[in-house]
Amino acid sequence: VWNRFPVLATSHREVDNAPRHRDFSLQSLESWIKTTYNDWNLFIHNPVFISSMAISLLYFTTLNFDGNMISWLKTNSYSDALISGLRGISVATGLAGTAVMPLLEKRIGLARAGSWSIWSEAIFLAPVLISFYVPHEVQGTKAPVWNQALLFGGLSASRVGLLSFDLCQLKLLQKTLADHPKRNTLNGLQYSLQNMLDLLKYVMPYASSRPSQFKYTATLSFAAVMTAACLYMVYIRRERGHVIHMEWFKAMRKKFL
Repeated sequence: VWNRFPVLATSHREVDNAPRHRDFSLQSLESWIKTTYNDWNLFIHNPVFISSMAISLLYFTTLNFDGNMISWLKTNSYSDALISGLRGISVATGLAGTAVMPLLEKRIGLARAGSWSIWSEAIFLAPVLISFYVPHEVQGTKAPVWNQALLFGGLSASRVGLLSFDLCQLKLLQKTLADHPKRNTLNGLQYSLQNMLDLLKYVMPYASSRPSQFKYTATLSFAAVMTAACLYMVYIRRERGHVIHMEWFKAMRKKFL
């Protein structure tokens, strides 16, 4: 690569000859703040921002097999072997989502594939939320089998929609910003937004630290997913002029009636 692109060597010499100190003056700070503000303002007013907010909200959740969920499972006497096996299944269903996404895109288009994906995640997380509010006899112990089926089955199945939507939104972002002069900056701002929401999710178990209160973090997480799905519907409405594809309904009606 170094030999193929001589500009790298030129840049290297320029850097070597540059002063080793940096100017941290008030003027440079003001310039940085102004640039950052302008970049965020440009990102927020870009049509794709709504979809970026949708994917970012999916990071504000404890309804996955991360440290928060594992800690709660351990307080309820679930074995390490079971947790490891369930995490493996979750990874497998996530990989299945990456295979489903191109098939959906080919069948119904990229934007609608994202819609089907995010709503499928929300639907499969509904029984997960229900499992937290259905009491069982002894708190702090494993729930009945049917309750575990709701919890673990929903978590694993939701990963298909999550990973599929992740790919759909990323492709939409890349296509929308393909010719934008600041596409790299706007891409970086989306990742910053995702990381901020991912960090904020730890506020939930901090505020509701008792195992019996974990259901409240699950509720907030489900609300975040539903909000993300609704935001994506707003994005679809603005970009396509409609949310529900009426031609699809006409074709189904013609087929069955």
